[in-house]
Amino acid sequence: MNASQIDRLQKMIIEDMRPVRRLLPSWVFLSAFLLVFGALSYVGMLYLRPCDWFVFMPGQKIAVFSTLAASAGLLAFSLVRQMVPGKKSLFRPELLPVCLFVVLSLVIGSAFQVRTDPHFLRSGEACLKAGIPYAIPAAVVFWLIVRRGAVLSPRIAGATAGMLAGLVSTTVLEVHCPNLNVWHILVWHIGFALLGFLTGLLIAIAGQALGNRMS
Repeated sequence: MNASQIDRLQKMIIEDMRPVRRLLPSWVFLSAFLLVFGALSYVGMLYLRPCDWFVFMPGQKIAVFSTLAASAGLLAFSLVRQMVPGKKSLFRPELLPVCLFVVLSLVIGSAFQVRTDPHFLRSGEACLKAGIPYAIPAAVVFWLIVRRGAVLSPRIAGATAGMLAGLVSTTVLEVHCPNLNVWHILVWHIGFALLGFLTGLLIAIAGQALGNRMS
């Protein structure tokens, strides 16, 4: 390689260099995720009224809400690790949402029983309308926080953030909805977590495709 080629390569590299924004400490991102999750969940519980809370057995309360809290914490922690390059994850981030969804489903399946529900679709529609107003703003805020990091895999981060947003609605509905039919909870409450996961993944894929087309 001659001197002119080296100079040309150096010029190309220098032209593409941009100042890098300094990342905030990991604990700031983690605190932000958990604060938003807790605040929106609390607002939803106050606005929709805690009808379901008073019909839960103590064992059901402990099983359901401890699992929801642990899931939210693990997802938030995973997101922070994805936002900071070089941070080693305790769990594989692409598998964590799937594993948590399975665990949530198993906990719900063991804590509740099948009950007669002649209005399965109608009650499910009511839960969808009640939960969506909390999942959407949570997803937007989580996306704004994720943008402050240096994510290497937008698809995994999008799916993780989407599931975390979906769990906000799940938490609100678990406190509000008095329907204790296990199938109703699995489909219309825990289903928000799966819906958030898929929505976040699809939006990230679409965003990458659009960015590649425009570049």
